Amino acid sequence: MGATYRVGRLSDECVDKAYSLVNLVAPALDLEAWRTLCRNMQSHWPYQPEIGDMIVAVNPLGYVQGLCISSARDHAVEGRLLDVPFVVIASAADAAGVAGDLMDWLEAHAASEGCEKLRIWTSEKDGWTRHFTGRDVRLWEHGILLSLRAHVPVPQPDRPQGFPVKT
Repeated sequence: MGATYRVGRLSDECVDKAYSLVNLVAPALDLEAWRTLCRNMQSHWPYQPEIGDMIVAVNPLGYVQGLCISSARDHAVEGRLLDVPFVVIASAADAAGVAGDLMDWLEAHAASEGCEKLRIWTSEKDGWTRHFTGRDVRLWEHGILLSLRAHVPVPQPDRPQGFPVKT
């Protein structure tokens, strides 16, 4: 089955729509500062790994339901990885679907950037600003590190097709 959400780089039309998600992780950031930040990041497109990307997941009705920042970086211990300092999902009915479609996009982007791993940072109160300082890139003890190598399927034991019915 294909993706339910349109996932890609934050477009001009989605900047204001994404603000409600950003406000969840950066309540001190006002709308005008958010717009300025988006303009500054977009002025560096096409993608530059040292600056990163803001990625959104938009539902078929045009609502932004997921937002993340990602940057392909070189880590001293782990090698080349796609760093994701934060992910915000806002869906009352399909958080797993939004997250799944964002992860599919991130995995494809990581592969295109030559990354073998993806690191999703753990939440901290300064998670929003630390991406822009770059000070945590070299650290290894935070976040969830995922290997993007091909996975070997785990064999599943034979299972009965239902419970026996007493007749």
